Amino acid sequence: MNNPILCVFASLREINNHDGKNATFIDFRLVDKEMLYNKYVPLLMM
Repeated sequence: MNNPILCVFASLREINNHDGKNATFIDFRLVDKEMLYNKYVPLLMM
């Protein structure tokens, strides 16, 4: 994955398996609302 954001999300998904609250907290600090809805929500649906 060349997109650093996608790499971060991949890491967050692994963290989420162990501590969902922590992963979500980190994620919200890394992305803005537009990026959140465009990238994070589709990953949740996978």
